[in-house]
Amino acid sequence: MNIKELLGRFDKGSGLLQKTESETVDTAAGKVSEAASAAKTATAFSRSVSEAKKPLHLFKTTADSANAAAVAADDAYKAYGQLLADQSAAANAVAASLETAQAAYAKLQEEIGKTGAKIDSNKQIAEQFARNNNKMVLIIGGGVSGLMTAWILLDKGYRVSIVAKEWREKDKDKITPSPMTSQVAGALWEYPPGGCGLSEIEVPVLAYSKLAQYRTWAMQSFLFYEHLALSEDKSLKGFGSRMVTLYQLFHHSHEKNAQADDTDPVVRRALESASDHYKKWKAISRLDEESEDFRGKLKAAHLNLPLGGSPTVNPSANSEAAEKAAAEREKWENALEAISHDSEGFKLKWAYRHQAPVVNTDVAMEFLMKLVRAKGAILETREITQDLHLQERELKDDFKADIIVNASGLGARTLANDSQVFPVRGAVRVNKVDFLRKNAILLPAQYDVNNHPSKTIFIVPRSDTTLVVGSIIQRNNWNLGLTLQSPEVEDMWKRAEKFVPELGNLEPDDRPLAQGLRPFSHSNVRVSADNRTTACRVVHNYGHGGSGWTLAVGCAWTCVRIVEKILHEGKSGSVANAEVWGLDDP
Repeated sequence: MNIKELLGRFDKGSGLLQKTESETVDTAAGKVSEAASAAKTATAFSRSVSEAKKPLHLFKTTADSANAAAVAADDAYKAYGQLLADQSAAANAVAASLETAQAAYAKLQEEIGKTGAKIDSNKQIAEQFARNNNKMVLIIGGGVSGLMTAWILLDKGYRVSIVAKEWREKDKDKITPSPMTSQVAGALWEYPPGGCGLSEIEVPVLAYSKLAQYRTWAMQSFLFYEHLALSEDKSLKGFGSRMVTLYQLFHHSHEKNAQADDTDPVVRRALESASDHYKKWKAISRLDEESEDFRGKLKAAHLNLPLGGSPTVNPSANSEAAEKAAAEREKWENALEAISHDSEGFKLKWAYRHQAPVVNTDVAMEFLMKLVRAKGAILETREITQDLHLQERELKDDFKADIIVNASGLGARTLANDSQVFPVRGAVRVNKVDFLRKNAILLPAQYDVNNHPSKTIFIVPRSDTTLVVGSIIQRNNWNLGLTLQSPEVEDMWKRAEKFVPELGNLEPDDRPLAQGLRPFSHSNVRVSADNRTTACRVVHNYGHGGSGWTLAVGCAWTCVRIVEKILHEGKSGSVANAEVWGLDDP
């Protein structure tokens, strides 16, 4: 091949190469252009994607914000709820505080009212005291009735003079009778009628007082003595009152007995006596259960079975009730274990018990005398023997008295010209106690197992060191010459010793025999103004029989009310009696 062909081929190849290069360049340029376009497109797409992502990011941001807002809203809602709860609690607290403040204000107003009322009351009391202090009351009689009346009058501001033939005896080494019946009395509180017998209260049509009034007086006295006995005030404990459990026991059942021959007058009287005692028990039981003033105070209980032998508790489906009955039964047996249950003497059928005050009369009489003297009473030993109606003016002039209270006991037979007044002689043996310090035992006058009238057996712990045993009940006997060797005193002691054999082991007290005259009246207790003339200013308080201490406080209050009706309201005796007795009528 020549050079020309070679050059021609080179030129052809070169041209083809250039063409190919040109095409390749063009193609590459096109590819580049396409690539550039694609890149541009990609960039645009990327920008579009980026732009497209912005809403997504915004959406995410918005969603996050929405979630945050929801959480915030929930928190806000919770905070709002808490705020409402706090506001409600605050409102309730404010309301409660307001209510408390209102209650406190009301209480303050009440206290202010009470204080004002108390001030008014104290002012009224002070005015009444000053008014009463201008009045002098002369009391005749230095026994428990006179001294109790004086105590109340003195506390109301009255000036008081007390005149008595006899005062409390201080010589305990004497066996001779004490001059003061009030001092030697058994002083066991009894729900009327008392243990001197159910005939103690005679109920004629024109009686001065009836059984219902006796019971009102007795319950007023019960509250007074109970308060003194239970008080922590040492000055009141010096009165000598204490609470015991009184057991009263009976020969005849109060239940109807088909075998009893009630056509026999003797048997009928025995059954009537048992029925009367049972009615008294029911009255005590009702007081203990129903009375607002006395509910639970008497602690009354009843036992309806023979005390002789070995009683058993009735079977019961309720074991708790059976156990309670057994415990109750054991209490009775323990309390009465000293009683003889021999077949010959005391076939007792039933009994009841209740709380009762006992007064140590030696201590109480001394307490009352010191008290009234400390409160300003003037005491004078003097015997007054004529009808007060005839010497009223003279006595009032002598003592500068505005009114007279007659608490002279048996002296009222003369001073009130009252033939219904009569004595009932009594006596008790006094022993140094060795048992029965908290229990008193009373076998009241009734009909015995042979349907014969029986005599009272009275065993009472007057104090922790003294046991009083009695009693003698002798109507219209004025003699006070009994000794330990007197037949009735010996019989009294043998009867009691047979009932409670342990008495035979007791040591007599320094003054082993106390005797006195109980001031009874066929017309019952008299607490009323003398109304023989409209101008008469005498108020009577006598005829308490064997219940002087049982009735003393209630009678004294009634007496004082009558005194005040006459002195300050200008009432006549008849009007004062009617008004006070109407108020006192139970």
